[in-house]
Amino acid sequence: MNPNNQSSVPPTTPATGPASYQPGSGTLPTPAGYSPSPAPVQAAVPAGSSPTTPSYGADYLDTIAAPMPTKAPNKFAVIALIGGVLLAALFALLLLNGSQGPSVGSQATTINARISTLQTVANAQQKHLSENAIAEANATLNSSLTTMTTDLSKLVSGTKPDKTASAKESSYQSKLSSTLESAYQRGTLDRTYTVQMTYELTVLRGMLVKLKNNSTKDTIKTFCTTSIANLDIILKLYANFDATKS
Repeated sequence: MNPNNQSSVPPTTPATGPASYQPGSGTLPTPAGYSPSPAPVQAAVPAGSSPTTPSYGADYLDTIAAPMPTKAPNKFAVIALIGGVLLAALFALLLLNGSQGPSVGSQATTINARISTLQTVANAQQKHLSENAIAEANATLNSSLTTMTTDLSKLVSGTKPDKTASAKESSYQSKLSSTLESAYQRGTLDRTYTVQMTYELTVLRGMLVKLKNNSTKDTIKTFCTTSIANLDIILKLYANFDATKS
């Protein structure tokens, strides 16, 4: 065949394959179809500042911190603390007992002295009362007071008298007698007597109620209950008289 008549054939381009490794080039060939991942982008750090470091809470730091060495409690300090608490409790108990007021015996003695005062006044004014209703009520009061002082004297027979309280009661009796005597001189005794004795008997009644509540003896409670009922009768008589004069 004549080479001149041969059809011209385009040269064949060899298939592109992985680049051949060239020794000494320091670069490895890149496999076919491999595209390198882009490098991660770091946030820009402003000039003059340092990268942010992680922060931890105080609780976390406490958990990883070494435990503090503990000291054994001092035996003498514990004993002193217990002793101080006991002393404080004892002191509070003494204050509580002191704040409860006078004893039952002292209250009964004071009541007996007040009964004696009212009895003395009632006896002295009996002859000066002109109204029959008031005179009869006063006679009933005098009888009740006599019974009360007799019964209560038996209940407090072993109680020592309080000289200070006796002096105060004596002064109280003098003032009460002077008030009623002045009313008699002015001619207003009946009206003044009912008002004044209503006050006095109400005070005595309150003293009896307190004694009854504080006492644990049945004899004293019975005495108080009976005496209060008798006083209520006299107070009602005085109230009825005042109602007729109002």
